Amino acid sequence: MKSLPFLLILLTLSIRPSFAQAPADSQTQPSAPLGNDSVSINFPKTSVIDILPFYESLTGKKLIRDSNLAGPELSIMVSKQVPREEAIRLIESSLLLNGYTIVPVDKSTIKILGPSNSPRK
Repeated sequence: MKSLPFLLILLTLSIRPSFAQAPADSQTQPSAPLGNDSVSINFPKTSVIDILPFYESLTGKKLIRDSNLAGPELSIMVSKQVPREEAIRLIESSLLLNGYTIVPVDKSTIKILGPSNSPRK
C-alpha cells in the first residue's frame, strides 16, 4: 500500500500530452495540443479552408462551414509559441478582420460564414 502513491506519481510523470497534426500540402501546419500547452502558428497567405481544421482542433468544437468560404487568404504568423487560448483568439481575430463571421450555435458548435454572407440562424 505504501508504494501506491509512488506508482501514481511515476504514472503521472510518464504520461505526456500527445499532439495532433494534419498533413500539409506545401507548407508545415502547426500541431494542435490536446491540453493547455503552447502552440506555434505559421500560416502565411493560407486559405481559410486550410486553417479551420487547426482551429477546430484547438477549440474542440464542431464547425459548420459555409458552402461559400471563398475569401481572402489569411496570414497568421507568430514568431514564438503562444498559449492555446491566445492562438484561438488570434485565429478568430484574423477571421473577423477579413470579413468572415463566427456564429456560436451551442457550447460545442460554431458556424463559420464567408465574407459575402450575413449571419443567419
